[in-house]
Amino acid sequence: MKADRNSKRSIKKRQRKRIRDGGKRACFVYGLKANGAIYYIGQTRTALSTRMRFHKRNADPSGSPVQRWLCDNNPEIVMIERDAVWDVDEIIWIERMRQRGEPLLNVKRGGKD
Repeated sequence: MKADRNSKRSIKKRQRKRIRDGGKRACFVYGLKANGAIYYIGQTRTALSTRMRFHKRNADPSGSPVQRWLCDNNPEIVMIERDAVWDVDEIIWIERMRQRGEPLLNVKRGGKD
């Protein structure tokens, strides 16, 4: 029987391959979403589940706005763009989401800022 292409295992395997094959500039743009709104846009070269664990581990009531927000909320991490360009597409998506009126907690404009 063939594995389900949309299973978590298959998706993670494809994510690892894309990162490995994509070179230094390949990444994912993701959002942290709660109550139907996106509160944070970020970029990563790791699996989204790994990135989410890192965010939760670094939640701090005296930290950045997103770290404080994570202390009180349990958001889900959502893929926004799969084949993104490092330090470019994150900036574009932060600007798009701000124009849409999303309540972003991003302090910087993204990328290398």
